Amino acid sequence: MTKIILPIIFTFIFASNIFSQISSFTVNSSNSEFCLGDTVIFSNNSTSYSYCLWNFGDSYETFVENPKHVFLFSGNYNIKLIVYNEFGNSDTTSADIIINENPQLNLIPENDTTLIIGNSLLITAQGNFDNILWSTQETSNEITVTNAGQYFCNVSNIANSCSNSDTINVYFVENPNFIDVSSLIVNNILTPNNDGINDFLFINEIENFENPVELFIYNKTGTLIFSDSNYQNNWNGFSNSGNILPTGTYYIIIKIKDKQGITGFVDIIR
Repeated sequence: MTKIILPIIFTFIFASNIFSQISSFTVNSSNSEFCLGDTVIFSNNSTSYSYCLWNFGDSYETFVENPKHVFLFSGNYNIKLIVYNEFGNSDTTSADIIINENPQLNLIPENDTTLIIGNSLLITAQGNFDNILWSTQETSNEITVTNAGQYFCNVSNIANSCSNSDTINVYFVENPNFIDVSSLIVNNILTPNNDGINDFLFINEIENFENPVELFIYNKTGTLIFSDSNYQNNWNGFSNSGNILPTGTYYIIIKIKDKQGITGFVDIIR
């Protein structure tokens, strides 16, 4: 009998690892715009990957899955997310975000201030903002305070909704030697036209003070424009540099050794 030998067929099935990584991410802003100082939260929405690498466009990188980042400077940043599979293959996606500059804000005076009880302080906000709101609920660029406390100012811009804020503390103290020198001011309106009427800021009985009278004149922005350590009733609306001061309201401080008083304001009319 003839034997029939049938071939033995071995079937090898190769399992192919289909591994296609997809890089994708979102940020916590619908329009990808932020303000300087904001914390940007990145959400990794990638699929089929082993690990990832973020590049924030400001020389900072991280392997954190869902990182948070604060940018130190305003500007446009290109964000890149690279995801890798277990074989080292990668996929990259990128998107731009905008870090907007916050509005500038400077309070005048710049530092916390102590006054004698009975006086007042003009606080002015300077900067490139559109809207302003004080802790007193006022919306003008300056407020006058007569009570001790912490005064808060918040400003914002319409275009990008970015904001800024600043705070000043105002203190009031008693002075047992205090005299209200404002009562000695004869005129708080100057019309320096050499007609002999209200040409000079005049302090009554100035010659009777044992110590020199110091006079300080500030403009509405809080800048010192005139000072005299021994005032002799001779200020007629000029700055220390000799410039004619324009029509407007000016802030006066008068100091005498052991006695002082803030007189408030004087108006120059030309």
